[in-house]
Parts: sequence; C-alpha cells; structure tokens
Amino acid sequence: MISENNGFTLIELLVVIAIIGVLSTIALTSMNESRRKASDAAFKSTARSIQATASVCCAGSAANFLENVLEADVCYPTMGSSYPGSESISSVEIVRDCGNTDGFQLRLVPGSDNDSGSVSYALCDGSGCSFIES
Repeated sequence: MISENNGFTLIELLVVIAIIGVLSTIALTSMNESRRKASDAAFKSTARSIQATASVCCAGSAANFLENVLEADVCYPTMGSSYPGSESISSVEIVRDCGNTDGFQLRLVPGSDNDSGSVSYALCDGSGCSFIES
C-alpha cells in the first residue's frame, strides 16, 4: 500500500522561512539607505534655500546683516523669509556676516529630521553650499 503525504516536511518549511528572512533583510537594508538619502536631500534643499535668501539679503545693502536665531528672520531688516524649525536645522552659525570683504558664510547643522542622514553640516556662502559628511 502506498501512502500519500499531502503536507510539507519540516525541512521544506524551514528552508522557506530562511529564504523569506534573507529577502526581508535585503529589503530593510535598501529601505534604510533610501531613508538616509532622503534625509540628506531634504537638509541640502533647506540649506540651499537659506543660502539663496542670505545671498539676496547681503546683496541688498551693506547695512543688512544676517540673523542666527531659528524660526526667526534670516535677514535684518526683514525680507519676509525665516529659518525653518529645529527639525530641519538645529543650529546656525554666522562665520562671516554681510559686511565682510570676503562675503558672508553660514554654518548650518542638520536638525532632528536628519538623524539618519550622513551630512554633518553645511558651509554656505555667496557661491553655494558645501556639505560635509560624517
């Protein structure tokens, strides 16, 4: 008499579970890399926006000066453009202000939204931003 077995063996089930585990590990690794790149892109975009606003501020008048208070105006006198909240930028350091003969320079540090990113800070001046990675 031949007996028919309609189920899976334990070995077959363990092999399938192992394959699913390997595939999920690969997928999660890819997603973490994508999350890091997205965080960096968001910070770089914010830094470039601040750089453009500071360029307009410093080009307006030699009497203008930059502010370094988060969620406050970038420029004094105000131009209607303000820094984002601490989620995007955690600190702003004015290395050189508008009146400097070499032009302005800002050091921007990413905020809590960029915890998974690889950018440590940005140096922005009249010609653009340089991003320093950790």
